[in-house]
Amino acid sequence: MNKRNFKLWRKQRGKCYYCGGQMASKRGQPNSITMDHVIPKSLGGQRDKQNSVGCCYSCNQSKGAKCPSVFAPGRGLPIIKLPTTNLGD
Repeated sequence: MNKRNFKLWRKQRGKCYYCGGQMASKRGQPNSITMDHVIPKSLGGQRDKQNSVGCCYSCNQSKGAKCPSVFAPGRGLPIIKLPTTNLGD
């Protein structure tokens, strides 16, 4: 796990930001941790810590370039709020 993903994993207590499932620290598993831009860069989201969350590989692949307001309700999840705390470098 790279340093950025480890910080996200630790900050979120190993839970996926979108589904709340436990994320694995090893690559290649459906629940492996990945970094996601909550507001996709293609839709104007910034590449910064306030727009970055840790999520499982499955959620990241399903979300793609969708906004949270489109992605979350379609999966039966509550509407996601943009994170407001940074990783505290």
